Amino acid sequence: MISETQPMPREPPSWLVSRREYHVMAEAGVFKPDDKVELINGRIVTRETLDPWHVSSTDILRELLASLYGMKCHVRSPAVLGLGDHSEPEPDILVLRRREDHYRNSHPEPSDAWIMIEVSNTSRVYDLGSKHDLYARHGVPEYWVVDGKHRCVHVFRNPLEGMFRESRIYQAGESIPLPNAEGASLRVDAGWF
Repeated sequence: MISETQPMPREPPSWLVSRREYHVMAEAGVFKPDDKVELINGRIVTRETLDPWHVSSTDILRELLASLYGMKCHVRSPAVLGLGDHSEPEPDILVLRRREDHYRNSHPEPSDAWIMIEVSNTSRVYDLGSKHDLYARHGVPEYWVVDGKHRCVHVFRNPLEGMFRESRIYQAGESIPLPNAEGASLRVDAGWF
């Protein structure tokens, strides 16, 4: 009896988009102005639709962080962070070390970030899963997920070898210590939720 060996089934090849290609596509008008997309792990993915709660919570946090940090940093919303060659997420808020050029000629990188924040309602699973892993892998020093569903803030710190070494959930009334803020902290307010 003669047996034929058949090749093992495999996933079809896929094409990963680089950050450079993503920008060329944007400049060529591939995306409409109202398209809500970002580049994650070489794939162009849609972002959460912004409901009033999301916009309001983002504004409140941005204003609080800007008042606590003052001119020590940039507090951006909307924001973009370059992660390697294949990811350019757009977190809801990004706290960055201050630069005189305000990052005019390039997007900031993880070494520029102090805190990356996602305000999460319908995207909670994604923000605590794929995005969490992406940010840890690229060394984002601190990542927060403001969890509207469970009315808390997940804080992840100190990435090492692709994993955050510290994590804690803060409830209303508790204070989150702020990095590079000389002992300042941000009190979690039930009004955020």
